[in-house]
Amino acid sequence: MEKELESIMKENHISEILPADVLKQLKLFSYSKGEIIVYAGEKSINLSIIVSGRCLVKPIGVEGQETILTYLYPGDLIGDIELFTKRDYLHYVYADTDVKLLKIPANLVNKQLASYVPFLHFVIDNTFEKLLNHSTYFSDARLYGSKARLVKYILDVSCRLNAKEIPFIIEDVAPFIGVSERHLRRIIKDLENEKLIEKKYRKLQILKMNELKERENKS
Repeated sequence: MEKELESIMKENHISEILPADVLKQLKLFSYSKGEIIVYAGEKSINLSIIVSGRCLVKPIGVEGQETILTYLYPGDLIGDIELFTKRDYLHYVYADTDVKLLKIPANLVNKQLASYVPFLHFVIDNTFEKLLNHSTYFSDARLYGSKARLVKYILDVSCRLNAKEIPFIIEDVAPFIGVSERHLRRIIKDLENEKLIEKKYRKLQILKMNELKERENKS
């Protein structure tokens, strides 16, 4: 585990954003697909950095209705807003794939990192990236057609995971891009007929990346 932790910290450039005394106290946690990482309403006690896999953030209504607010990828933070605004966790966070993350105890953030400039730059960059992604998502929903939104979604996930085969569950993706499940299946069939993608069980394979990018640029 120690060698794996050292390798992960090196791959993710963690030593560039955290001082040596904090690096020694980091712990690596693994979560299986579908496992709950954060429970809404619980006290925020850690700041987590995702180092592999994909998470999904799910608000749950008072009557139990669920929706997907956003996805989180390697390099993203969990618990940053809650920690710095001194709130309990706002939403549930699930492992959408197998996930590994580093946890920094809240007391270390408050005592040793609150004035550490490289760490603060990292948090600010992460926060602005989240705001930009949310802004882009809402503007795309109003400016582009359903097929263009799906293409943008596929390419974004592929880029964030650095993979041509991505997790893809119709029941989750449909509400996230703002279409019905039936309509999403029709769009997928159109793209499959064009030999751009191939839909598999709970996954989607990009067959022609350049052509898909050209489709995005024309949208």
